[in-house]
Amino acid sequence: MATNQPTSKVISDLRRATADPFRAPLLIPAWWRGASTFLTLLFFFLRDFVRSPWVWFNVAGVVLAHLFFFANAPSRGSFFSVAYTTTLLLSALTTAGIFSRANHPHTYPILARRISKTTFVAAGMFASWIIGILTYVLAALLTALRYKVLASEGGPEWLTPGTLALGSITIAVAALFAVALMTLLSNFVASFAVRMITLAVMTISVMAFDPRSFPVENLRPVMASIPPLFAPVIGAIQYAATPEPDTVARASLLTVAAFATTIIGIIWWLSARGEVAVE
Repeated sequence: MATNQPTSKVISDLRRATADPFRAPLLIPAWWRGASTFLTLLFFFLRDFVRSPWVWFNVAGVVLAHLFFFANAPSRGSFFSVAYTTTLLLSALTTAGIFSRANHPHTYPILARRISKTTFVAAGMFASWIIGILTYVLAALLTALRYKVLASEGGPEWLTPGTLALGSITIAVAALFAVALMTLLSNFVASFAVRMITLAVMTISVMAFDPRSFPVENLRPVMASIPPLFAPVIGAIQYAATPEPDTVARASLLTVAAFATTIIGIIWWLSARGEVAVE
């Protein structure tokens, strides 16, 4: 004979049997939440850039440089020199444009959670770097289309996918250096004192190329003893411009990569000490 169960136990069993499993709290790992926030910010920066006049400024810069410097089929050295310089300048301007709008009210509605300053800065830097690389891709496509695909004589021998891919290593390092330097100069990341020190180091490095340009005559011997820190930034071009780069070109490229890594470390340290970027 079946025994009658207490009413409370029957109700409890029914609730357990009909419970919605999706109502259970979803535990998301911290690394996944951080990656999701980073990707959301990254796509926000890229979408905001595409919708702004900056995208047309970059396209116009690449096209004008192509038309002005490449009246005839360019040599390998001339192409990579122009592409290197153009990518440096446009990457720096793009970074300045992105961080000039940082922490503005238009940023707040994108996420309903707190955003750390480190994540915000990293997403902005990565977006700027991607845009810089895309400017090089556009320049390479224009050159290949004009002097390889549409050329009646077949175009220059050096203009191959392998050469353009190998040269992209130098372009990527240069774009990373420009993005890191301009991020360090933004008031969103660094204080006034840090920005002034950075500008002073940059000024001294440029004047070290020619100490005679230093305004204080008594300090010119001191300037002559200071090595030009920006010399590797110029020397790194040879890694892409020459078919067989020498030791100096390799050392210059590694030095630029070391500069970029050091600056990124400083940016990370400054950002980690700051408050949250968006409440």
